[in-house]
Amino acid sequence: MTRFNDPASSRLSSKFLLLLAANVSAFLLTASFFLIFLEQIGNHPDSAKTSVAVITASLMVILGNIGFTVFFFRRYVRKPLRRIIQSIAAADGVGGMVDSSAHNMAGDEWAVIEYALRSMQSELSSQLAAIRNSEARYKLLVENQGDMIVKLDSEGHFQFASPTYCETFGKSQAELLGSVSPITLLAKGQGERGRTMMDLYRPPYECLLEQRSLTTKGWRWFSWNHRALLDERGQVSAIIGVGRDVTDRKQAEMELDRQRSFLHTVIDAVADPILVIGRDYRIKMSNAAALKSFGSSDGSDPKDLTGFCYKATHGENAPCKDAGHPCPLHQVLQTGQAVTALHLHNTTEGERTFELTANPFTDSEGRILGIVQVSRDITEKLKAEDRIRFLAHHDALTGLPNRVLLRDRFVQAANYADRAGHSVAVLFLDLDHFKDVNDSLGHKVGDRLLQEVVVRLSAKVRSSDTVSRLGGDEFVVVVPQAGVQGTSEQIAGHILKALSEPFYIDGHNLRLSASIGISLYPMDGDEFDDLLKSADTAMYSAKEGGRNTYRYYSKEMNQVNTSRLHTLSLMKQALENEEFNLFYQPQVEMATGRIVGLEALVSWNTHDLGRLRPGQFISLAEESGLIVPLGDWVLHQACRQVSNWNREFGCSIPIAVNLSALQIRQQNLTDSVLAALEQSGLSAGLLDLELTESMLLQDTSQVLKTVVSLKSLGVNLIMDDFGTGYSSLSYLKKFNLSGLKIDRSFIVDLIHESEDAAIVRAIIQMSRSLGLSVVAEGVESTDQAAWLKREGCERAQGYYYYKPMDAQNLTGVLSSLQAGALLAMEN
Repeated sequence: MTRFNDPASSRLSSKFLLLLAANVSAFLLTASFFLIFLEQIGNHPDSAKTSVAVITASLMVILGNIGFTVFFFRRYVRKPLRRIIQSIAAADGVGGMVDSSAHNMAGDEWAVIEYALRSMQSELSSQLAAIRNSEARYKLLVENQGDMIVKLDSEGHFQFASPTYCETFGKSQAELLGSVSPITLLAKGQGERGRTMMDLYRPPYECLLEQRSLTTKGWRWFSWNHRALLDERGQVSAIIGVGRDVTDRKQAEMELDRQRSFLHTVIDAVADPILVIGRDYRIKMSNAAALKSFGSSDGSDPKDLTGFCYKATHGENAPCKDAGHPCPLHQVLQTGQAVTALHLHNTTEGERTFELTANPFTDSEGRILGIVQVSRDITEKLKAEDRIRFLAHHDALTGLPNRVLLRDRFVQAANYADRAGHSVAVLFLDLDHFKDVNDSLGHKVGDRLLQEVVVRLSAKVRSSDTVSRLGGDEFVVVVPQAGVQGTSEQIAGHILKALSEPFYIDGHNLRLSASIGISLYPMDGDEFDDLLKSADTAMYSAKEGGRNTYRYYSKEMNQVNTSRLHTLSLMKQALENEEFNLFYQPQVEMATGRIVGLEALVSWNTHDLGRLRPGQFISLAEESGLIVPLGDWVLHQACRQVSNWNREFGCSIPIAVNLSALQIRQQNLTDSVLAALEQSGLSAGLLDLELTESMLLQDTSQVLKTVVSLKSLGVNLIMDDFGTGYSSLSYLKKFNLSGLKIDRSFIVDLIHESEDAAIVRAIIQMSRSLGLSVVAEGVESTDQAAWLKREGCERAQGYYYYKPMDAQNLTGVLSSLQAGALLAMEN
């Protein structure tokens, strides 16, 4: 449809109409006057002359009006009509509304106009029908598509809602029209969504958002695309919105996010740094371990670890393929296979060694997009392997060569000695009384002491000598080019002197000595093990010789050592075969002569060596650890036997049992004592447990705990051999002792008023002041007994009164004494 809009033609048409109306009015007025004048002439014939003049004038006026009208018609009607005709023709050339028939009416403008108007009417009707058909098609499309379509006014009120929208939200078209759309509420709201919706009212006049809404099927996610329609003033006149249900996609995205979050959680939980690196050497992704190793030290997000891999991990400005170590990415791109390499990385913890495993990751067509690089910090592993290799040949505590490396060093020294005609000395060194230090002050102090010993040993040997620790407090020194005896003897002397100086460890002033055995190659043997065994034998000879000395090996020593080993083997069999026997030595009350106690003493009847006294095997039992089962057997046997005697004779004789240093350190000692009391039925108050001063002076937490536990049972704790060690009166109070036993070494010269007499007198007076019982051991003469009785000693034991007896002989003694009332009877 063509529209004509010519402002000039409109103004001319207005002027023409005004002039035409004026001319018509004048014409009609003149005609009216002329008709009236004709009527007057008919009524007055004598005025003919005047009438002619009037008629003439009227005709001139009429003709003037006609001419004027024709002029204006041509100017203001015909010309505009021609322009209209030309416009129609032009429009026909474009729009095709006027066919060729209109052009044939060149002289009839009105016919052309009429024809054009009719053609336009026909064309408009056709276009209107087409518009209606198009509208019907669009309406059908809107009503049958899955997406929702709404139209809102500028204020957000519904003007239209598609059936899909109505069905989705359970609303009718009538309910929605005029109501406020949720979009209006969003636009007025705060936050990101409100700012997004405001884009409808400003360029670009559209917005995209996803919104979760409550529908007839529950909560669903929708994607909305809103676009504003503008009027001729550029103002929003309406809003068109298209919505689509994207719940499935949204749930898939949320599931993907959950999986991605889970994957990141898993990856971040991996202790090894992981980097995803593209072909361009840029880091695409990393985990928390990678950030810790290669990232910033401020603990920021691992995703902040970006940039080039060689820059992040090595601080380089070019790929690693140009550096001294291989580039995993470069190798993967070349081979298409996974690769492994070792790299040194400057991390936040310093330079570390990493084992890199790089696997290619590809697209759907198999093209390599980059690598997934897993870096395992093997710095500590390598250190551990080095440490393991070191420990395979060295001692863990001291760092000295162990037996394996010592053997190798000896073989080298022996080979050289064979060529040069020299000898090689093997020094076997054992620290004296180190076990007491270790047990009393703890392993920490003991380890420190061993390390200080190593320092002194190393300072007293030559650079060609090898100092080795075999274990515990045993050391071996291999001395090449030892001569016959001179060099090894000098070294042994230097070592003994160095070790005799005090050690200051953690505030403790400690003194040590050592026993050293020396064997020589090739005089004492050709094999390392034989020489070591010979030096060990010589070392035991040095201990038996008073310690803090050295001995050279001799064949006679080997015989002694063989005998010692044989005795130890027999002792193990004796425990299994119950070849040990108990003897009992009575303790008497000096004022009355009554038996007021017994001491249990163990003896050993051997098939090969005959009866052995305690002094002949107890030290060996302590060294081998057999003293623990042996002491437990003595405890149970003594309690059972004395309990039987007390029931048989109606008396209350206590029994004294010696405890060894190993026993007091056993955590189950209290349980063993309790078991012995319960199984025998002996009262706890009749059991005296004898402890040596050295045992109490160890003062370890375990010893103190054991002593307190034993006292809680009600047994009596007696300090044996009092005065022979480093006595401390504080221990008498600390351990709540019940009595003391004066060692026999003080009794021998008692009657000569020697220093021993003064010591014994002081012990008796002190015991009386502290309320402790006191027993004198080793009384063998009348004079000794008289002196002790005169000084106030209450009890004594020794050959002067009774020798040790087995159970059978002592039963007879007790039976005869019962008749004479010389037993400690029950109250």
